[in-house]
Amino acid sequence: MSRLRLVLPALATALLAVPVVASCTATSGAGSPSSTVDRPAAGATASLRVSAARADEITALLTDRLGAVTRGDRAAWLSALAPDVGQTVRTAQGLIFDRMRAMGVTDLHVVSVSLLSEPAPSTATPATATTTPPTDPAMPATRARLTATYRLAGFDTSPRTFVVDLALAAQQGSDATGAGPGPRLRSWDPAERLQPWDLDGLRVRRTADALLLVVGSEARLDELTRRARTAAGQVAAVWGRSEPSVWVAPGTDDDAARLLGRTGASMARVAAVTDGPLEPGVPAGADRIVIVPSPWVGLSGVGRDVVLTHELTHASVRASTTRTVPSWLAEGFAELVAYRSVALPEREVVAPALDLVSAQGPPSSLPAAADFDPAAGRLAAAYGLSLLAVRELADRQGTAALVRLYREAAGGLAAPAASLGDAEAITDLALVRAGTDRATLVRQWRARIASLTTS
Repeated sequence: MSRLRLVLPALATALLAVPVVASCTATSGAGSPSSTVDRPAAGATASLRVSAARADEITALLTDRLGAVTRGDRAAWLSALAPDVGQTVRTAQGLIFDRMRAMGVTDLHVVSVSLLSEPAPSTATPATATTTPPTDPAMPATRARLTATYRLAGFDTSPRTFVVDLALAAQQGSDATGAGPGPRLRSWDPAERLQPWDLDGLRVRRTADALLLVVGSEARLDELTRRARTAAGQVAAVWGRSEPSVWVAPGTDDDAARLLGRTGASMARVAAVTDGPLEPGVPAGADRIVIVPSPWVGLSGVGRDVVLTHELTHASVRASTTRTVPSWLAEGFAELVAYRSVALPEREVVAPALDLVSAQGPPSSLPAAADFDPAAGRLAAAYGLSLLAVRELADRQGTAALVRLYREAAGGLAAPAASLGDAEAITDLALVRAGTDRATLVRQWRARIASLTTS
């Protein structure tokens, strides 16, 4: 699921899309300390025994290495490296450990280790029991992929998954059963996505309700800290509370894209993204709000506050509800909270929506999920139209009633079995409980649009 919004030119020097992405990060079995191993499915029995033994050794090595982070044992973390990897690799790996510790990374568990390749069996003479042979750099390395989970202490209530590609030294002297010196790491590279601890120059700051992970100057960290605090106050004033939040501000747009598993081109007009694993019926417990540097720089101060408040609204709602609501309600509500303290005429805030109405006529129904697809070309209008619908509800029913309606639609309302999985149908039930219905809302919403286009 992906939702985009636009910050208007009055708040920025350019139109900047702001998506809220429900990540496809795997969470199945994520909290389990047990691991599974994917082993080669073909080959002679002897080869399978070697692969199984090596996979078990690698799993043991990685389990101990991840445990070293929780224990705060830097030496153990580095001891997993091959003796001859060089100081550059050791320094880089030491910095990763330091960042993980500063972030409060905990509850690290191996989920699986997949062997991607095996070196050819060694023909070297086995080492004697009293000799520890050096790694032979001429021997091909075993390549493997680690899937693991972690939490950020004090912030995550559920685990996040990360994936690392590994090259492991083929130790000289192992016999046909896999006995001999254990494997050691030659490389440790993020696969699929970067993690915040992979960012060079990362600064870490914890406040009472925010964890800020920022690449750049102290001034940049100070600004995000201040604006995150402002956003938290805005969200709490409407939703009732702001959930503890994790903010990630990388140094480049490419790093932001890699943190999110997206392409750099897709981030060209994206200022911020809320990302995290979601499971049906369970509140989100490990969201990250990622700032994209270039679009962020183009925003005015007010525009930055709007962006952060919009994203924190999503993160706080996701962390305290269990059911998806229609896009018009989710995005309209986040816009309502974000623009709550912005002194702009409504006509300016929803200008793209009014332009669309002038060109195509008034809408007959509330924005559908397809309207929030960037390819549809109606993105800015969809956000403006959604804001007008939610403001109409708030103006007529009251903000407290709007929040109650949202909470009921997002999991607080016991819905008939026939409505489960139908966000619009469940929202219709919540509208009736709030003293209105969809037909009435649409009629009042269309009247509001008409007043803005004719006055």
